[in-house]
Amino acid sequence: AKHSFGILTHQKFDDMVADPLPPDSEKEDPLDFAVWKRSRPDEPGWDSPWGRGRPGWHVECFAMASKYLGPQIDIHGGGKDLMFPHHESEAMICEAVYGTDWTRYWLHNGFLTLASEKMSKSLGNFVTIREILKDWDGEVVRFCLLKEQYRKDCEYDADCFKITKEELDEIHAVIAKARSARGTAGGTVGGAVRRVREKFFAAMDDDFDTREAVYALIEFTEALRDVSSMSRTEGRQVLQVYGDAARILGVFEDAVAGAP
Repeated sequence: AKHSFGILTHQKFDDMVADPLPPDSEKEDPLDFAVWKRSRPDEPGWDSPWGRGRPGWHVECFAMASKYLGPQIDIHGGGKDLMFPHHESEAMICEAVYGTDWTRYWLHNGFLTLASEKMSKSLGNFVTIREILKDWDGEVVRFCLLKEQYRKDCEYDADCFKITKEELDEIHAVIAKARSARGTAGGTVGGAVRRVREKFFAAMDDDFDTREAVYALIEFTEALRDVSSMSRTEGRQVLQVYGDAARILGVFEDAVAGAP
């Protein structure tokens, strides 16, 4: 088989098998998973050659995705806790059914943590989006979360929103300055534009490293904050930088709407 268990998590067989099979297990191998499960009377079920039942979790997700996306998909996302066994099993099913590698790119995100613990209903240590949006605009929340690379855990910190709000205010101020630019070229803008484009796209090309991309934008904004004069051409260049970033990151889109 092309795909084998552990390819996503880089685990060895012994690391994936916690306990030996009990004597009464129906599994032939410790890594076997349920393809079809018997339905209880109060559960959804369908008739099959193996009796009335329902697909197992891994089959269920694979079937829904492949119905609409076909035998191979470009990008599959999910939390890092789903790598094994869920995503590993989905990939094995696809290979068995279609003979193809199911997913070209796997994107597994880290957790949002509170006091270094994963936010969880069971632990009761979570904050809802509704609660956060009572105090902060959605753009602030999004920009704050983008400051961490998606594969890494992100520690919830209310102070981050305050700092991010100030950074976004500066970005909006520079965008407004660029829109009204009618002055004389000062020589600072061109170099700043080249540097931010190099840093921003290099970061995004490096496994969607939004953290480095965002800080490149913040550095760019700080460089232009005190520029006293900006020509119309320079203003357009600045707006193009923010416009490209807005389309990619989904922030300050209204501020750059209609810009060249």
